[in-house]
Amino acid sequence: MLETDKKINNVWQAEFAGKPDILKTVLGCIIKSRHGVEPDTTPQLFKITVEENIDDVLTLNVRWLISVCDTYADCGTELERSNATMISLMFNQIKLFDTYLSLVVDHRVDGNKIPNYKTKPQWGGMWGFNINKGDMVENLIRRLNTNLKTTPVLHQIWLEIMKKVSDSNNSFAVLKKIHDRGLYQL
Repeated sequence: MLETDKKINNVWQAEFAGKPDILKTVLGCIIKSRHGVEPDTTPQLFKITVEENIDDVLTLNVRWLISVCDTYADCGTELERSNATMISLMFNQIKLFDTYLSLVVDHRVDGNKIPNYKTKPQWGGMWGFNINKGDMVENLIRRLNTNLKTTPVLHQIWLEIMKKVSDSNNSFAVLKKIHDRGLYQL
């Protein structure tokens, strides 16, 4: 048995219990793609399997949905690569920010600070996000949503990740609850 096949079996048993068997093909293509195994057949098998089984793919957790996007970013058409990269970038930034917050002491939001929060200069002419009324994230999400409609499978994945991330305990969901304008609506 090849090393990649062992990895596929181990990940399948550890993380995909109870999932439809077709997802083992998706998982296998993701892992093979990362390791450069069967580069002539893996991308096409991956795309066909995802597109024909999108409802099953959408049952994956955010980590694996992002991995699906990363694989499209590696082997999709030019448009798919671009759109998949946008999805991956957005949610990996949330992961990066939440990782940073986990390293600082007492990173809980102080509700008393919210009504009086003032944005501050940061770096390179940038200003902090106006958590009460700012439209930066809202505009980003609107633009992403519009652009992702050109790739229906990736758009479905985007909507599912947005739903799962919005319903989780992370920096994105916390800021969404605080924002006065009903930010992050699709």
